[in-house]
Parts: sequence; structure tokens; C-alpha cells
Amino acid sequence: GSSVCRTLYRLSRQTSPFAPIMNINPNSRQTEFAHVTGALIGAVAVFEGLYWYYFSTQGAVNLIFLNKVFAWDSVILLMIVLLIGPLSRFLTFFRKLIHTRKYLGLAAAALGFVHFFITYFLLSDRFPAATLIKNWPAPLMGLTALIIFYFLTAISNRWSLAIMGPEIWWRIQHWGVRIAFLLIYGHVLFAKKSDWLRYWDGKTNLSAPPLSLILFGAMTVVLLIRIGFLFAKFEHPGSHPEQKRANVIPLPPTSAVIKPNEATQQSTNQERR
Repeated sequence: GSSVCRTLYRLSRQTSPFAPIMNINPNSRQTEFAHVTGALIGAVAVFEGLYWYYFSTQGAVNLIFLNKVFAWDSVILLMIVLLIGPLSRFLTFFRKLIHTRKYLGLAAAALGFVHFFITYFLLSDRFPAATLIKNWPAPLMGLTALIIFYFLTAISNRWSLAIMGPEIWWRIQHWGVRIAFLLIYGHVLFAKKSDWLRYWDGKTNLSAPPLSLILFGAMTVVLLIRIGFLFAKFEHPGSHPEQKRANVIPLPPTSAVIKPNEATQQSTNQERR
């Protein structure tokens, strides 16, 4: 029984952006609503910022314009999701967002689907099949990333966790979102590289780098940060005891009290019996 508690506790400290609520905060509707609201506010704020940028630089508001906003909103939310974990290890404020990132990830997946639907159904004349086949790496990477996101969403429940087991379930969530981000990184690179080359060759009227190039640079920074965290292990006071390693970086103590939720307590009591 105690080993199960320790395993669930450790997994809850490393919650995936698509993970179900476990035992970081009290399992209440008010807490859940607060996380959902925070994620929606974040998604809308990013959308408004992108909308203002494209409107001020391009002026015309059309479906192509909105498609770019939906696409980059999804990418920015995903970058935030991947940064919350590393930042929460050093800044107390971001620890409060560990749970919210689940809904930020869901919002990113939803916006990615909107981008996919607009691109391949509403703007099919702009992206004919011949063009997609000729430039196949970009659409293939984007579609694969979207499939991964929706698979992670589909298994983000306690039933899937019980069937797969905590360790396998967490590894799928943990690596799935990172592989999807790599695919989106490649998707942006192959889709926008021709525009960037035209900008560097001075064949555009832009006086500043295109937004896609700036955000791709931000994606590169996030990618490097996540790669760096592959080579450093972190532990939190009271976490599941593991073998000490030379590259373990201790975290500062926090005043947050972490308690198992009611479902975890019941399963633990049944196992003890």
C-alpha cells in the first residue's frame, strides 16, 4: 500500500499537461473550474495578441489571417506547457500552474485541430493535394503531432491509468507531448523555410523578421531547455526516495501541502486490507 502511495505521489509531481487530476490540489469542482478558467483566459489572451499583431501588420481580416492566428496560438500554448515544468522547479509561482497546464495542453490540441480543419477543408483550393504531396514533410509532421495529441487526450483519465499502470501511462504522456512538439518544430521549419529565405535575401517588403521566424526561435529555446532537463534530475522534499545521483539538483522547500485525494486514499485502504 505504501509503495502505491509513493508511486502516485511521484507521478503527481511530474504531471503531464494531459494528465488527470490526482493529488496536487483538493479534488473539488471549484479547483477544477479555476484551472479551466485560467487556461481559457491564457488561450484568449494569446489569441488577442496574435490577432492584434496580424491586423496591425497586414490589415486584412480573412480566413488565411485567422488560420495563422489559430496555428500560432496552439504553438505558443504548447511552449508555455513545456516551460511550466522547468520554471516550477525554481519559481514558486509556476508550481501553481502545474495543474493548469493540463487544460492549456487541451486548448493547444483543440486550436491545432481548428488549424488543420481550416487548412485542409476550408482552404483546400490554396493547399491542393499536389502541393501537399510535393511538400509532404510539413503536412505529415503536423498531422502526426495532432494524432499524438488526441491520443494523449483520450487516455487522460483514471480508467486508462488503471489499465496501463502508473509507470507506463506516465511514460506515454511524458514522451508523447515531447515527440509531438518535435514534430510541430519540424512542421514549422519545412512549412516556413522558403519564406524565411526570401526574407534573408531581401525579396520581401518586411522591415523586421516575420513573426514565424521569431516564434521559431522561441521554439528552439524551449527545445534546448527541455533537452537540457533530460540530463538533470530533480527531487522535491518528501518525494519518493530514489537512488542519489551526482546530477541531482535539490529544490527549495515549499509551504504547499500535498495530500492524496479521496480516490487514492480509498484504493490505498483497500490494498492494506
